[in-house]
Amino acid sequence: MHKDIPIIKEMSPKVLQKDEISLIHYVLNDKNIANNYQVIVLNTTIIGFFNLFNLDEKKLSLRCFFIDRKHQNKGYASQTLKHLKTYVKKNFPTFIEIELNVDFNNKKAYSSYIKVGFQEENKKNKNNEIKMQLALF
Repeated sequence: MHKDIPIIKEMSPKVLQKDEISLIHYVLNDKNIANNYQVIVLNTTIIGFFNLFNLDEKKLSLRCFFIDRKHQNKGYASQTLKHLKTYVKKNFPTFIEIELNVDFNNKKAYSSYIKVGFQEENKKNKNNEIKMQLALF
């Protein structure tokens, strides 16, 4: 929501690397209505965000999944992913599937996605990414 933008901007220069700052800049300036940005909140503090992009009328794409560096390696990403299916079913009830692409070398993220039920669609694409899907029904 627009009220969250100052908090996300506040994260940017202090704790993010250059590529992450570019991602935040992109998110904050994005006007595409197919994007559904969600914040991850711990108590009252925003600690991350993700995008549920409308691929079509039945499929969402999980993109820009991000946890603030100060809060990484504490299980917050895993907890968020654990509740993702229920969250999407409740807030986006017309969708039946979530897909994502994960970097082939990002074994930690890949493992997290497998643990919550994502399945590989293919091994690797030209960008060295693995396409994964999670059925919501």
